[in-house]
Amino acid sequence: MDSVSLDSKHSQSLDSVSYSNHLDSKNLDSVSNLSDSNSLDSINLHSIDSATLSLLFMPIDDIQDKLFETNTCEFLPKIYGIYKNVEEIDFTHLPQSFVLKTNHDCGGVVLVQDKDEFLNNKKVFQESMDKLRKHLNTNYYTKTREWHYDNIEPRVFVEEMISDNGRDPATYKFHIFKSSQESYIQLTTDRFTNYKRIILDSNWNLAPFGFVYDNAKNDIPTKPKNLSMLQNIASILAQPFGYVRVDLYNANECIMVGELTFTHGGGTEKVVPNEWDTHLGNLWKYIYFSSCYAESKNDSK
Repeated sequence: MDSVSLDSKHSQSLDSVSYSNHLDSKNLDSVSNLSDSNSLDSINLHSIDSATLSLLFMPIDDIQDKLFETNTCEFLPKIYGIYKNVEEIDFTHLPQSFVLKTNHDCGGVVLVQDKDEFLNNKKVFQESMDKLRKHLNTNYYTKTREWHYDNIEPRVFVEEMISDNGRDPATYKFHIFKSSQESYIQLTTDRFTNYKRIILDSNWNLAPFGFVYDNAKNDIPTKPKNLSMLQNIASILAQPFGYVRVDLYNANECIMVGELTFTHGGGTEKVVPNEWDTHLGNLWKYIYFSSCYAESKNDSK
């Protein structure tokens, strides 16, 4: 599913940090030397400082105190507010464009391109608020049985709108397995207009499989100049997990963390051809899920 969370007591949904923009030169400065690093054995080998990493993996209770107040993490979008319900949202203090998004499920997104038009169109505004209320009142775990959704406290995040020269930015979705050097990139473009996706290997070659669609019919797009930076950042964020899909936005070569997804497509997307379904499944080892669960139970004692 297109959402994320960490687990149990330390649950945070990083899908609350999508569709947003922090196009600041410090982003490129902070990750510039990642492109030259070939070793991904330790976070300490990279230039991402511990304060930045702690923000990326912060429990949701602490976001309001640290991330919301300071907006200091250059890999995360600027957050204008975090709310328990839509009635709390003060639209008068928001900019003209922003995104409303729930943190605990899939699809709870409202894109606001023009605040005045949004507020003045009573039908659109009411439908948007009703949509968010419905999502806030839904425990996604009961629908999909994806365990990482179970203990997330629902919130509405208000974030910056991300743009790549006026267009929706490309999303680089890295499928990473802890037990293997094998990884794949799912490139998604034009999500809201002419949706396209293609699966590539780590060397930017066409992958021999696709999700739902036949990947062999796709043309290979131009490789981004900062691909190695994208790969290294994704690898760092994926290190604690047996499998995770790390979604990064790449707007004007500025890299932003979109979300972490622990069960791609809710485990329901057909892999084409069938033998690759088996192959990818064999790469996914559950050892780290068991370890994380045990650690979280010990922390709660």
